[in-house]
This record gives sequence, C-alpha cells and structure tokens, in this order.
Amino acid sequence: MKNLLMSVLLFSLTFTMAFAKRGEVEASVDLFPAGDFVAKAALSGTAKKTGSGYEIPKVSLRVKRLKTGIDLRDEHMQKYIKASEHSTASVTNAKASGGNGTGVLEFMGKKKNQKFTYKIDGDMLVANFKISIKQWGVESVSYKGVGVEDVVDVKAYIPISN
Repeated sequence: MKNLLMSVLLFSLTFTMAFAKRGEVEASVDLFPAGDFVAKAALSGTAKKTGSGYEIPKVSLRVKRLKTGIDLRDEHMQKYIKASEHSTASVTNAKASGGNGTGVLEFMGKKKNQKFTYKIDGDMLVANFKISIKQWGVESVSYKGVGVEDVVDVKAYIPISN
C-alpha cells in the first residue's frame, strides 16, 4: 500500500510539473556582483502548425503579473519597466521554421523585430530569445549595490493549437 501511494504521488508530481509551464513566460535576469532571479507570468495566445513551420499571430502577457517571488523586487521591477504606463508586452506576426523564427516584440511602448530560436516539446512551442534592457530604455538598475545585467534571457512556453 505504501508503495502504491508513493507511485501515485510521484506520478502526480511528474504530471503536474510537465504541464506547469504551459502558457507561461520566464525572464531570467543576472545580477552583479552576483546572483540572479527569474520573473514569471501567464502568457495568452497560441502557435499554429503551418506545413513545415509555425505561425504565432499574437502572444501577450500582463506586465504587472510578472512575479519573482519577492514582493519588493517585484515593485522595483515594475517601476523600472514602467508597468503602470505599458500594461502588456507581446509578440505578434511571428513565423517559425527549422528551429528559428522572427516576430515583432512590443515592450514598454516600443516595437522591434525580434529573432528567436525554438524547439517543440509535446504540444508546446518553447521559444527562446535575449533582449538588451538598455535598448528598451531601462538604464542603471541598482538597489543597495546590486545591479542588473543588461541582457535578459526570455523563454516562452506557447501552446500549439490545431
């Protein structure tokens, strides 16, 4: 009986972890002189299979829903990325094939063409790209001697619809 309960628990945890990131975005931020954190938020939108590639008409997130697990850090992040002025971030008109793609990233009220790489994981397109926060107008992020590196790694777990 004990083994059966452990098996059910392990299966439940594995099943939950496999789907936990579906429809989510993660922004990995390195700090200096040391450390890092990940900001996460729910993502809306889907990718569609088109022949040998994929189209992503629009995926977006509510910027104020980006959470790092520390409320004070969340408040500072929201201030630096001007979440009260620009409530959403999105990628539109994305096309992808052969592990690479392009789309239009809108963040902090600006739009820029954005290249990304991707892989297919079951029924998800997992897109990866890097952004320079300075190119988006975020300058000199620092609190009590800890600063934020310029490059942020972004990973989006986009469900594939039929």
